[in-house]
Amino acid sequence: MGIGVRVTCACGGAATYPLGPAPRVPAQCFFPFLCRACRRMSVSDVTSRAVACDHCGSPDVVPYGHPEAMRAAGPTIVLDCARYDTAWPAASLRLTDGQYFCPACGEFTLSFAGTGLLWD
Repeated sequence: MGIGVRVTCACGGAATYPLGPAPRVPAQCFFPFLCRACRRMSVSDVTSRAVACDHCGSPDVVPYGHPEAMRAAGPTIVLDCARYDTAWPAASLRLTDGQYFCPACGEFTLSFAGTGLLWD
């Protein structure tokens, strides 16, 4: 079962996304990705071998837990898709309450937090 994740930035940007595991066969886990081409955030299934940007279609994306998209990890894990069979390193598939790259302002002031909502 997935969770609602609130994404906010000091620049005023905010959104809530349904992320995490989906109760489907084969297993899926939805996670935010940063596109290197257009510098926007997309949500994709980490188990897919063809992850691409929702906005420009580029396959040049990194998970938001990757060092390129994150300044500093926080102490609390908000979302973890690391247990799934993926092409991504496990550590890059964990979101914390740390500091991440904001596509709107270009600063590392984006944060993730659980909303308490569940989805499936």
